[in-house]
Amino acid sequence: MNRLIQRSWISIGDILIMSDTDEIPSPNTRKLLQWCDGIPPVMHLQRKHFMYSFEFPVDFSSWRATAHVFRPRTRYRHSRQSDYILSDAGWHCSFCFRRLQDFVFNMTGYSHADRVRKQDFLNYSRIQKIICQGNDLFDMLPEEYSFKELIKKMGSIPKSASAVHLPAYLLKNADKFKFFLPGGCLRPEGRKLLRREAYPVTKQILSYKLQEYYYSNIRHLNLRLGDYNYQYTYQFIIFRVRIETKAVN
Repeated sequence: MNRLIQRSWISIGDILIMSDTDEIPSPNTRKLLQWCDGIPPVMHLQRKHFMYSFEFPVDFSSWRATAHVFRPRTRYRHSRQSDYILSDAGWHCSFCFRRLQDFVFNMTGYSHADRVRKQDFLNYSRIQKIICQGNDLFDMLPEEYSFKELIKKMGSIPKSASAVHLPAYLLKNADKFKFFLPGGCLRPEGRKLLRREAYPVTKQILSYKLQEYYYSNIRHLNLRLGDYNYQYTYQFIIFRVRIETKAVN
């Protein structure tokens, strides 16, 4: 990925956002990073976390996405890089897929395959029921590090009927993206997907127009680890920092 960044016409001082493809920066975040002086060289972006759709808000635990003021030594890392974090900087929607086949594709990927303990887990009717109720696809306990948080998150995710503070493009195209919105949990089965189609809607729901940022790319990294083929999908977004000059008499 670092080689891809270097080949993307990036310049010193550009703002570079690196994240998974299910993490969407808000337009206000972009404007703040682009126009404000003195932002940290590296800053994490806290996202509101959703599951299956924007009907099931989970928490604000998503923080790994980063914004960098690009320098020659800037590198991609999927770990903590800074003590600075920008709160409420966008959305992280896990397992937010259009078709049931997309869920099966993701569940059987390397990072989740060990959680599919029964073949019945991949049954379409079971998946459909779970994503409408807000339960866990793998029938597992929440991944937390304290009993307090574990108990708090046990059971179904509480539903939200609110469309406040959701991506603007999503709301303007509600007919096209019903499956993302409250009350639209029913999914078609879908055809068998190619790997490159696993995240077909990510670019479309970015809530700022294409011309407002300089360069965007979604990439798939294929690795072979032992007997497993692993595909990691990530994105990076680059935009120029605008500098205004004024004539001095």
